[in-house]
Amino acid sequence: MSAIPTRYAGIEFRSRLEARWAALFGLADISWEYETLDLDGYIPDFIISNGQVLVEVKPIVEWPCPVLGCVACGETNRTEYDNAVLKIQSSGWTGRAAIAGAGQLSDGAYARYIDGELMALASPAKAKTWWREAGNRVQWDGARTMSTTAKRKRSRVNQGAAYKPIADSKPAEGERQMDVDEIAAYFSSFERDD
Repeated sequence: MSAIPTRYAGIEFRSRLEARWAALFGLADISWEYETLDLDGYIPDFIISNGQVLVEVKPIVEWPCPVLGCVACGETNRTEYDNAVLKIQSSGWTGRAAIAGAGQLSDGAYARYIDGELMALASPAKAKTWWREAGNRVQWDGARTMSTTAKRKRSRVNQGAAYKPIADSKPAEGERQMDVDEIAAYFSSFERDD
């Protein structure tokens, strides 16, 4: 499955999953920076908690065990997870690092530090609620603003990460706000399953 570039909080993310993580960090009141650090050719997706933790986002739904190269738990997502860990380890980064996925781990977390410890942002129930809300915010924010340019904004720093509703923001240069009829037309173009 290929990534869907997504605009959220004024930033063009490489994937909808990365944008969802930005929204989740905002809900958890965690400061984040998107692709602002270059580690000898490797640019991590996020630096969070005031530069203390590197986060690499991968579309992992079924998590392999945290032991590098272990096949006891099966091959599901093994290569993607191992490659991400190896990339971080060889980057020269000396702080904490985590892999963030697209599916919830058994203990309610959605990310795991590369030493195997779970990265729990909240209780399992709250994390699930935040995850759902982050998905809604990314989808609605992206649907309300139509990007007419493919420019990436990598240097944006979101301190405090508070969500700013699109109604209170102005479109960036080269964008315009969708009106209600355009939003309705966009969503009516999808078939419903119910």
